[in-house]
Amino acid sequence: MKKILYTLTLLCTLAQGAWAEDVKYIYYMAIESGNQVSLIRTSTTASNPTVLTSTLLKNSDEDNLGDGWYVLNSSFTYRERIVISGEVHLILKDGCTLTAEQGIRINTNATLSIYAQSIGDNMGKLVAIETHHDKAAIGGNKNYRAGELFIHGGNIEATCNSGSKYAAGIGGGMCADGGTIVIDGGNITGSSQYGGTGIGGGIYGLAGTITINGGTVTAEAGSEEIVEYDG
Repeated sequence: MKKILYTLTLLCTLAQGAWAEDVKYIYYMAIESGNQVSLIRTSTTASNPTVLTSTLLKNSDEDNLGDGWYVLNSSFTYRERIVISGEVHLILKDGCTLTAEQGIRINTNATLSIYAQSIGDNMGKLVAIETHHDKAAIGGNKNYRAGELFIHGGNIEATCNSGSKYAAGIGGGMCADGGTIVIDGGNITGSSQYGGTGIGGGIYGLAGTITINGGTVTAEAGSEEIVEYDG
């Protein structure tokens, strides 16, 4: 009986991904007082988050990450677009880098929250690159409003190159709303070209709701190019 139970447990672990031990992370609470916002930084622990790996992503339906807590505890590159389909919490461990070569889509009704373990140079890193089809590096696809993005920390670099030049680095794809973006900490750079914004909406799209309470934030957009939109 013990052997059978052990085998079942092992199979479930292989199917769903490995779990990490408790992982510490930093998050911020924004306290509003009149027109002022104060941030309270605190450290807490996520209990047994799922380890994020390329195998886990590849075995998920349509590369989706659904509801749950995940931790990046080793560096790797993923060559497909990662799709956030639920309420996802991602902890970037110090010294680890996730490179998403086709960016990260946050579905309209989904939420991605990103955390770091420290506030120093060794913070975990997320590099998101979008190369085609006018999709945001982190956010929405063309014609689809982005969901919610909350950044509590980490080194975040989101870049749309010439193949996706009408989308935002962080926010909306071409002709799409940027959704909700809240930045409380970390080093964040969002960059795009031509009609897309660094952080906000894609060309012909609304910026959405952008709140920056803290962190070091850089938004870069290239030279403007006039394009005709035919739907």
